[in-house]
Amino acid sequence: MDMDGFAKLIDAMGGIRIRAGGWVPLSGDMVDEARGIHGMPTGWIPAGDQKLDGYHALWYGRSREFVDDYARIQRQQCVQQAMLKQLDPATLLAKFEDIANAGTKVVESNISASQLGSFVDLAVKAKGQNVSRLTIGPPDFDASFSTVPDFDQIHDRVSKLLAAQSSKSAGPPTTFSCSPELPPAAVGRSRAGAAYQAVAVAVVRFN
Repeated sequence: MDMDGFAKLIDAMGGIRIRAGGWVPLSGDMVDEARGIHGMPTGWIPAGDQKLDGYHALWYGRSREFVDDYARIQRQQCVQQAMLKQLDPATLLAKFEDIANAGTKVVESNISASQLGSFVDLAVKAKGQNVSRLTIGPPDFDASFSTVPDFDQIHDRVSKLLAAQSSKSAGPPTTFSCSPELPPAAVGRSRAGAAYQAVAVAVVRFN
């Protein structure tokens, strides 16, 4: 995955709209690379309705300060679903060249250029479908579940999810809500609390 290409893809789409469940920091300089500890955040993505450009959408999906990887997974899923719901035919037609150029830098694929039209049609159809998530970890499973997974249980949960999904009618939102049901610690802490922790980490690591 080319992160710079991902940011350019979001920009080519005109940005994405999300409803952030909590404050998300833009990490500062690395303090301890072995432990992944950064200094003071250089900025914040506030809670609430936001329209993110490529740079901030990338940070929203990648930031891991003050939370665990499962919270970050939730945000990444949010970004993916926002992209799916908000990419429309008009954007594809108006900015096809920009999106195609950015897309080639995001991920490598053996899909031929002649097949791209079919995938564009599929993307447009998918936009009108409801999208549900199932994470093999919190909040859908215990944190230890992914270490020793019960595949029968996973298959059962996926089957139930698909059955429930097929009975719903499509109604894509204009703004995608990012995990508002999670506790505050899972989606990012308050600006003051996060800043306090960043200072504490910096003091501990430098003294």
